[in-house]
Amino acid sequence: MRNTTEVNSNDLKGSRPMKAGAVPYGYAYLEGRPVKESKEYKVVLQIQNL
Repeated sequence: MRNTTEVNSNDLKGSRPMKAGAVPYGYAYLEGRPVKESKEYKVVLQIQNL
């Protein structure tokens, strides 16, 4: 995914979730754009390093 910004889970509270399609693990939608979800994205990086 391009043009992503890392955010904290607390930043996503109150934001509207996207309804179409599944969000990949490690990402969330904020204002209609994919952003890195800090807690999940750390796990994604650990998996990639393994």
